[in-house]
Amino acid sequence: MLLEQNGEYEAAADTYARALDRVSASDERLWIAWASLARAQCSAQQYSDAVSSYARAAELLDVCEPSRRQLLGFTLGHSLALFFAGELEDSLHMFERTLSQTEGEAEQPAVSLMLAQVLWALGTDEHRALARQHLVDAMSESAYTPGLSALFAMGLLTDDADLVAAAHAELRSADDPTYSCARLESYLAILRGDPVAGRRALSRALHRRPDDASLWLLAADFELLCGQRRPGKSAAALELFGLASRGHYSWSKAPDLAVVNSAKLQTAVSALSIQSRTTGNQGAARRAVMYQPWAGYIYQSSAGIYTLMPLAQRVVAKIEAIVDDEMQRVGGQKLAMPNLLTPDNWIKTGRWDSTGDELFAFQDRKQSTMLLGPTHEEEITAIVKSMVRSYRQYPLRLYQITRKFRDEARPRAGLLRGREFVMKDMYSFDVGEQRAVDTFYALERAYRRCFDRIGVPYAVAEADSGNIGGSLSKEFHFVSSAGEDTLLKCSSCDYSANEERAQSVASSNSNAVDVYRGVITNEKAQTIREFRVVVPAQHRLNLLKIKSAWPANAREELKMTPIATVDASNPASVCQSILAESGSGDIEYLIDESIDGRVLDALRDGVEDACAVRAKDWRLAQTGETCARCKHGKLESQRAIEVGHIFYLGDKYSKAMDLNVVYQGQRSHVQMGCYGIGISRILQAAAECSNADGRGLRWPVAIAPYLATIVPLDGMDHVAELYSVLEGVRIHNAQLFKSNIVVDDRDYLSAGFRLHDAQLLGIPVTIVMGRRFKQMSEVEVQLRVPMLALPQHVAGIAVQGDGYEHKAYVRVDKLAEFLACAFESHLQRQQLAES
Repeated sequence: MLLEQNGEYEAAADTYARALDRVSASDERLWIAWASLARAQCSAQQYSDAVSSYARAAELLDVCEPSRRQLLGFTLGHSLALFFAGELEDSLHMFERTLSQTEGEAEQPAVSLMLAQVLWALGTDEHRALARQHLVDAMSESAYTPGLSALFAMGLLTDDADLVAAAHAELRSADDPTYSCARLESYLAILRGDPVAGRRALSRALHRRPDDASLWLLAADFELLCGQRRPGKSAAALELFGLASRGHYSWSKAPDLAVVNSAKLQTAVSALSIQSRTTGNQGAARRAVMYQPWAGYIYQSSAGIYTLMPLAQRVVAKIEAIVDDEMQRVGGQKLAMPNLLTPDNWIKTGRWDSTGDELFAFQDRKQSTMLLGPTHEEEITAIVKSMVRSYRQYPLRLYQITRKFRDEARPRAGLLRGREFVMKDMYSFDVGEQRAVDTFYALERAYRRCFDRIGVPYAVAEADSGNIGGSLSKEFHFVSSAGEDTLLKCSSCDYSANEERAQSVASSNSNAVDVYRGVITNEKAQTIREFRVVVPAQHRLNLLKIKSAWPANAREELKMTPIATVDASNPASVCQSILAESGSGDIEYLIDESIDGRVLDALRDGVEDACAVRAKDWRLAQTGETCARCKHGKLESQRAIEVGHIFYLGDKYSKAMDLNVVYQGQRSHVQMGCYGIGISRILQAAAECSNADGRGLRWPVAIAPYLATIVPLDGMDHVAELYSVLEGVRIHNAQLFKSNIVVDDRDYLSAGFRLHDAQLLGIPVTIVMGRRFKQMSEVEVQLRVPMLALPQHVAGIAVQGDGYEHKAYVRVDKLAEFLACAFESHLQRQQLAES
């Protein structure tokens, strides 16, 4: 069945044939096996073999009890096989039998129409008179009035499009014009030789009434007409007959092309207007934040809360598929934890107090406190503690993809700083520290593969663990000038770290040091701690490291005030100045380790408790300073957007929640790690990194909502053929464009609007069918693909490009070769990343 769904009908027929050898003669499923084989053979256009298989299945009807719907599907399929095999008389008898099965049922009018077509194909006057009678009977049983039925029947049998159009015009005033007109529009399209328009009309009707079996039969009947006029359509007809008979009324199975009209809700302003607004002095960051709502990808419901529209949902689905694949590749098992949590475990780990106002906390009707989970370390630890009993059950790698919540004080930058977001979070559990560290680096490699496959340039940097905790932490960033984070990277070695974590050899043009007074106050503005910080002059304080010097509490506030700048050439005078500013009381001293050690010794001698003086890196590393790792490279800065973060947690949570295990005779706490990827952040960040030309988005190939869009400027003629050409493009035996093509069917919009909108949407390949297509069978191909470098000629076709977009005029018969050559390097990178 999967082979049938993928269109591999010959392989499906072979598989069914092999399956018959494994079904005993007394098994009731033998009838189903023969009928399935016959259906697959029909789909593969092996009509003579299908007739034989249907005959063999018919012999087994007496020993089984098929349902009415199964029997109807069987007889319809048998009738079709006979018809396409040229056995018209036998087909006629089988259709008459089918008609008797549907007497008084909703499917009877549609079956009557099919029977009329078989009679008409027989060609004699007698048969055609019967055909007219069956048409009249079919129309009288439907919602049409007798007058319209006559017009329709005459028009259909005489191929008179004017008569059918007259009936169609009358139906405009019907109670349900969308549904009723679709029935006639489909036949009118056949008479005009435009099957694509007919499929669109039927698709609208099916969307309105997806559970109407007679309408599905009508869709199959439509494909039967297509098969009479254009050979090779019988497979589509048979598939629809099967859908109707099995009751599979899935809208996705409607015989229609993916179209922009339903995938993208119309924007309030034109793409050209959007592009004109985003040029000039506005930066790329501002443009990207505006593009996604205007392009119809997201809708802002309120501050920091967004709806992902159909196009965005396709991007997210592709990101999730990549992440799922890589997580399961390293042994990850997917689960789904609740978003609504109790604070009990959060209180145990201390994060109830340390997280602060970012938690969405509220009370239910019983006045019990609840919270919306921003992360799930406590919950997963409680699950493992409850369900895992032995060290033999470790290691564990559990992950989920779910919505999370954070009460941002100032939501901004679209999905980058929202209050609700989609995230993948994995949690690892190991026995022993070394195994847990090995897991950390295995997940780092898996993350690198994820981002390699996504296709946006990224950087990996050492990072601070923050409120989550742990001793080992790395961040994954998309490099972008719109980013909120600053990364410092060594020009000589591979050292890279977040600005808050980076270390350097301090450089200063003077011997001066800056002295700061620091206080920590509680919620009542009462001072609970006072301290002094001394760093080299002209250096900024690292507030994150200063906060981490004491146990964290998010509800406490840190305030820093500069006191003085002191000459450090005389350590004794520096010490005296610091102590003079300190006054009395319990004051701690944080001295930057880059300051002359004599200052530190003098200060320890001058205070009562030498332990109150701590030497550490309390300043932010700066661009141009020497790398602390290799000692000769210089640090270079770049802006970036964080999209992933991995932590080695150690026993922070397992110790707080008493998750332990007995291994080799010793009881110890389980070692943990957590690994997050911001799925919705990637959606926004990829857009931020791909809009430098001001004309719209440029999605990477791996996560683009569609890979190609067809823009027909002169009607929908030949769109289906071009659609088939694109689906058939093969690169290294992979059908890159299959199920990844959308047609811009919005003929009610101007050509200029649709062409600018194609740029705005950022779909990698745009195929424009304009005047050249009618005159020379040429289409204009526009490629908006990040990091795509093409020569001036591809497959012998001239290519023009400006670094952001490539254009070429390609004959339809050369289109597959051109696209295969253009995307070959991209697919090679993808395969390399997956390996």
